[in-house]
Amino acid sequence: MEESTYHKKTYNFLIMKSLILSSSIALSIIFVLASCTPSSPPSKDTSPSKSWSTLSGATSAHFMNTLSYINPKQGKDQIDIMMDVENGIIVRLITTPKTENPISTKWQKSFGEAAQKQIVGKSLKNLDVQAVGGASLTTAAFVTYVKTIQ
Repeated sequence: MEESTYHKKTYNFLIMKSLILSSSIALSIIFVLASCTPSSPPSKDTSPSKSWSTLSGATSAHFMNTLSYINPKQGKDQIDIMMDVENGIIVRLITTPKTENPISTKWQKSFGEAAQKQIVGKSLKNLDVQAVGGASLTTAAFVTYVKTIQ
């Protein structure tokens, strides 16, 4: 009988140990996953996707990013930016509105259209624009983004 009680206690101890270990592993996984997820979305993404290449001394870069900014009347707005730069000159800019608000979409489209004349062909380093296409908030987000990639 004593040996049977000893085995039961040992068995119960091993089960408890396994449960504690399993719980610890589960909590560790939850902690790691929680630390990877931001508690609140950033107001702008400052880690642009870019690639550089050099041909015959010429430097070119391709940038892709989603810009986020706060619209005081409608809340958070986002716009996708794809931009090519050669020798410091913006040679291509493609914008895609990501907002669900029709007013913000209108201004983001206006920015994208006007940017072809007001931004493309300009120096990345000396870019000085305001309210491109009348879209002051989108322009401000774009100018801030350009400063982060220089």
